[in-house]
Amino acid sequence: MENYKLETGAGDHFTKVSERALYLAKNIVRGDQKTIVEFDFNGVKCLVDKDTNLDWFYRDYCNAHTMTWKQVGPDCLEAYESEVQAELERRNKAEELRQEEQRAIWKAKEDAERKLFEEKVRGIKMRIRDRKGFNEWRANQKSDSGYGNAIFEYAENWAKLMQKEFTERNIEKPDVACMIAHADNCSKELNFLGITGFMYGAAVAILASHWKYGEALRKWHNKEYGQESSDGVVNPAMLTINL
Repeated sequence: MENYKLETGAGDHFTKVSERALYLAKNIVRGDQKTIVEFDFNGVKCLVDKDTNLDWFYRDYCNAHTMTWKQVGPDCLEAYESEVQAELERRNKAEELRQEEQRAIWKAKEDAERKLFEEKVRGIKMRIRDRKGFNEWRANQKSDSGYGNAIFEYAENWAKLMQKEFTERNIEKPDVACMIAHADNCSKELNFLGITGFMYGAAVAILASHWKYGEALRKWHNKEYGQESSDGVVNPAMLTINL
């Protein structure tokens, strides 16, 4: 007899699907045999019958990829056999070590990129047209968890890089065409900061309000997103920020 198959899709939550499967297993009658409800979740074949313990079932699903199990359920054990538990712990420890090594590699790469950047902009100060407003914004980040400070760091460093480009090319009054030529390339040199789309848009808004060349940057940025006539700053995260 074939299992009763429950379809899943994007956005489904494992717990909710499991509860639905258990309900069906208890209420669909198929003669004298247990009804087994089957569903696929992230490549794991999941089987539930009326006696499946959903807590143990969820534990098995969470461990399925670590243990390369292709199927979990319906007869889940309260505790794994000693050999299985030992292997699970060994694999989890190996994964922790792998992640630690990967973080160390990323950190070393980030530190190297940051050092090169700092050497590149050494002695360059951001040209600010609204010192009072800029200092107030900066002061407000002191109690921030780090998100606002990261935006500030990105905005200031981006401005320094662009100023370096302008100085080297004897550009005294950068316009939109100038920003087209330099702004995006300069921003890519700051990828090591790992900002989000929202943070990028917020940085543009800050520079638009406080940087000496902010208006040209704002117009370039809005043009990039097809909103050249907008008075504010178009945010890539679908938000408009006016500072």
